[in-house]
Amino acid sequence: MESRYTQIEGGGRACVYNIRDYDVVLTCLKNCKGVEIEKIPFSTLNIIQRLSKSFDAGRWEPCRPEHFTDEKVDEFIRMLPRKLLDALLPFQLHGLRFGLRRGGRSLIADEMGLGKTLQAIAIAGCFINEGPILVVCPAILRFSWAEELERWMPFCLPSEIHLAVSVAILQE
Repeated sequence: MESRYTQIEGGGRACVYNIRDYDVVLTCLKNCKGVEIEKIPFSTLNIIQRLSKSFDAGRWEPCRPEHFTDEKVDEFIRMLPRKLLDALLPFQLHGLRFGLRRGGRSLIADEMGLGKTLQAIAIAGCFINEGPILVVCPAILRFSWAEELERWMPFCLPSEIHLAVSVAILQE
């Protein structure tokens, strides 16, 4: 059974095992004296195990109805404006593929300034024919988002971008 080590808070190290080995590791830990075990909740473990099977042998295999094959992802990416694709760095293109494989349902979270906006616009651009795009952001950023949408999606006309200035507008 393969494992690796990772740094933990306080300077120590912890062993990390593949989720596929969960039952074996759990059995071994149960046989150790003085070890307190907290199992992964069944529903969480079930989801993690199903999703981990999606990427066996380095090949993406959709495991949920909203997931897309690599072929469909490539088709979506070909629809994007060349200017936008050329602006994506390799790690951003990887993030775009990650999001598209999961039907656009992903969370982009990293340091400021690494291009989350561009990745989000690229993912949203692939679903532009599905209906309106809702961008939820702090009020101070709504004009920046409108400008970025106009910049990267030339087919998205300024008249089609509506900025909510109050909660009341969203309730209409």
